[in-house]
Amino acid sequence: LLLNTDAISWMSHYMVYKKIPKESNTANNNSHKTYITLINAIEKPELFKHLIADTYNLFYKILHFEMTHEPEHPENDKDPNRDYLNNIGSWLGHLTIGRNKPIIMKDLDIKALILEAFEKRKLHVVAPLVCKILSAGAATGSIFKSNNAWVKALLSILVEIYEMSDSKMGVRCDIEVLLQQLGVKKGEIVPSRLIQQRIQKRRNMDYQNGKLTQEFLEKGIQWIHREIRKLMKIEAVNGIELQPLAIQAFEKAIT
Repeated sequence: LLLNTDAISWMSHYMVYKKIPKESNTANNNSHKTYITLINAIEKPELFKHLIADTYNLFYKILHFEMTHEPEHPENDKDPNRDYLNNIGSWLGHLTIGRNKPIIMKDLDIKALILEAFEKRKLHVVAPLVCKILSAGAATGSIFKSNNAWVKALLSILVEIYEMSDSKMGVRCDIEVLLQQLGVKKGEIVPSRLIQQRIQKRRNMDYQNGKLTQEFLEKGIQWIHREIRKLMKIEAVNGIELQPLAIQAFEKAIT
């Protein structure tokens, strides 16, 4: 059956769209690892290609929704779509770094995704997702552990998020669990300053915008004053006295 290309495509689609989103991967229920073992036993490399393509497709559909829509009840952290996204993230990690296959930047730039989430105030969505992806690196034989340069750079950003005063408790718990899975202590990871740099850049832009706005207003008022002074020197035009009008305009300009 699996020699048939259509059958391979069907199996991939069924697993990714029907099974994976609803099955959380925990220490007591490592279904994702079981699926990987089964697929390896089938010995069809093209099945992995279909699985990865379908996984990215569904991953980005749900991610786009989570990044662009506000929940009806923001105070409620329970979001089925977010659970689906985390499950797919865990599965993506097992398909890639869990098999010692890198996540190619053109497929998913995790660092850029984190920074985008910060700008859109969606770190509570993306940080747990990244933790789920990286947790696959805890597998025996994986080269994507805490001493891997790519992993270490992402852990550095996650620790920076952990230490932010406004980080949610759930986000911090997910980061702690990831560090424990990878066998590394938080104090061993130097926090990055990427997000702090973004915050400082935003403050500088706000300051510059405010400064430019103030300069524009001051120059505008100076121009109004010059024009009013010109009118003050003219007594009347076509019988209309301009001085009272100029005085009224001047009073409005300075208030």
